[in-house]
Amino acid sequence: MFDQETLSAWLTKKSDEILSKLGREVITTEDMLILILRVQINHFYQLENKLKNEFSNIHARFDKLNLKNV
Repeated sequence: MFDQETLSAWLTKKSDEILSKLGREVITTEDMLILILRVQINHFYQLENKLKNEFSNIHARFDKLNLKNV
């Protein structure tokens, strides 16, 4: 199966290397794609956490409603 932690660690390392080149060297298209992928992964991670929190809140509300109706 796909190991997300390995990809994330690699992307972090590569994006740090690329960001250190900013202003000193030309950034290639490949470099930009790596940075874009890193940003997307961060965005998806944040969305996933927000969704989990929302589902937890919804679950807690349903539990309260069920207790009141018992």
